[in-house]
Amino acid sequence: MKHFIMFVSCAIILANSSATAGTQVLGAEIGVTTGEQLRKALSKNTQVQDGGLNKYSGGQMLSTDGASYEIEGLLGVVYIFDTQGKLAGVIMEMEKSRFASVYQFLKQKYTVSSERRPFVGNQIRAF
Repeated sequence: MKHFIMFVSCAIILANSSATAGTQVLGAEIGVTTGEQLRKALSKNTQVQDGGLNKYSGGQMLSTDGASYEIEGLLGVVYIFDTQGKLAGVIMEMEKSRFASVYQFLKQKYTVSSERRPFVGNQIRAF
């Protein structure tokens, strides 16, 4: 598989969004930024699509190809909101070859809350 998915949030959706307020992810603030604010900001630079409801948070999801971020190897981004419409998590899909460098960058900036690193297949980290 050429891609992997990196989860960037605090305990991926399951944590209270207000507990992580102040954490910036790709220019959006977890627990603060609303879906409409993010849609408006992203629509200026890229196409935003509705992703339905997230089964864990109960909130809406928005997705984009991630091209507006100019991050090498970024294939797509999914923004996940809670039931109050506040950003609860971000999923970044990237080329597998970019995992190590992106992981090291994020590890310096955020605390790793869980790690599952199989020998083969997808490698997932929760921040």
